[in-house]
Amino acid sequence: MMELVPQKVEDAVIFSLAKGCHNKCDDCGELAVSMHNLLLSSELKYVIIDLQDEKHVCDSFPEQVIQLWKRLRIPFLFAGAMPSVEKILSGHGYFNFYQTYLSGEEAIAALRAKQPELFSGDLSGIELNVPMVTPRSRALAAGEADDEEEE
Repeated sequence: MMELVPQKVEDAVIFSLAKGCHNKCDDCGELAVSMHNLLLSSELKYVIIDLQDEKHVCDSFPEQVIQLWKRLRIPFLFAGAMPSVEKILSGHGYFNFYQTYLSGEEAIAALRAKQPELFSGDLSGIELNVPMVTPRSRALAAGEADDEEEE
């Protein structure tokens, strides 16, 4: 399963890929659910995902992120996207609105130049430098804790 880690760069948040995945799995798609929950519980008004030129990105993840982008109508920028991810983005018309960037810092600079007001929110509710937990992994961790208590 992929891991995304929210990190603070300057006064912005970037979701950095910490571990790639080459399967098409539900777990990776659920990272978008975790991202959705984080966005609803914070004042973050944009998403910047740095895939760090990872060659193995599960197809489920960009598919789900695109659906989230369409629902939330806030900027979703990708950095370090390889051709396989760009193909998925293209198939959903993403490039009619945004481009991809070489680095997360480049994406921040471009977004700040166009919409500086997006960077005024309080980011204190975002747990930084810790991999995001998916609903499924949270349930599994709770189940494992229950199993340990029974022994």
